[in-house]
Amino acid sequence: MKFFLLLSAIASISLSLCSGAPQLPFQPQAPVDGPVLISRPLMADLFSAIDFDPVSLEVLDVDSSEEVQVPLTLEQIRTKLMRDLGELEREIEEDIFENDFLDVQSSLFKLNNKVWPKLVAVSDKIYYQILLANDTEALEREHWIRTGLKRDVSRMRFKTGTRKCPSSDESYFAPTKRCVMVESTEVELNPCASKKDMLLYDGLDNRAVCDCMDDERQLVFTEVDGLCHPQNQQGPCQNGSWLVMSSSEGKIVCEQVPVECPADGQHVYWSHDPLVAKPQCFQLGVRGPCAEGQVLGRNFPGAVDCVLPSRPKPLVQLRTKCPLGSFRGQNQQCPV
Repeated sequence: MKFFLLLSAIASISLSLCSGAPQLPFQPQAPVDGPVLISRPLMADLFSAIDFDPVSLEVLDVDSSEEVQVPLTLEQIRTKLMRDLGELEREIEEDIFENDFLDVQSSLFKLNNKVWPKLVAVSDKIYYQILLANDTEALEREHWIRTGLKRDVSRMRFKTGTRKCPSSDESYFAPTKRCVMVESTEVELNPCASKKDMLLYDGLDNRAVCDCMDDERQLVFTEVDGLCHPQNQQGPCQNGSWLVMSSSEGKIVCEQVPVECPADGQHVYWSHDPLVAKPQCFQLGVRGPCAEGQVLGRNFPGAVDCVLPSRPKPLVQLRTKCPLGSFRGQNQQCPV
């Protein structure tokens, strides 16, 4: 009997380790009510005037024996930030081991509001420099670095209990109560496959959400039929109306199509400043009323605007962005 119970226990442990159920990170306990003495910088101090990332380095000039300022390259700045990221993870592990809730929160704040945003910004600049140089080998290396960075920050957030799934490629899917792969176009891995033009994306608090495919079509979600459609086409609207983004909040509504403006998804009724100039029907993808070097298109949120010609996106996005017209954008379910 004891042997049977032992086998059952081993089997249950093996199943829990192999299943896709979200693993439970260590949860540091919040301090008890009452005054708390803090012998370390408060969160506001993280942005003090003396706390900055150097863009140059003082070195000794051999010839003149004087210190000179040598500017750091983007790669050197990123290397420093990556070291900061590693040090921050070690601090988080120590704070969790000591069950220091306040220090964990302070480190998490520094990760989310200082180190990680800077790493993302610098990495994106490096990526576009590589694109301009047309360096295939450097592009492959950059892909490898970005994959590692995304994996590292997901692991750190999981350790602090602010992320449900340890893998950067997974989100918690409530209907199955499991961590599942997101952004997969394979039908068997996409729970949203029954809804046209929808994929599973990471949402707020690492919860998976069905949302419109993020591609060059810039589809928007509408509650009219609960599906995704291109803007400036009839879509689910009645005859003589088209689907448009009505405000800066990203609400998608049906409006009457202006006279002599085709509802083909390639034309918009727009003015840069309606108080100065009356809206007109313009074709997307051409200069139109825009300045030299710009074309009339849609900015990232999905609103009509004068934009620069689009550049290829990195295969590995370090930060999940939600267009305003997406389901997540309209329902405040974008990852923070």
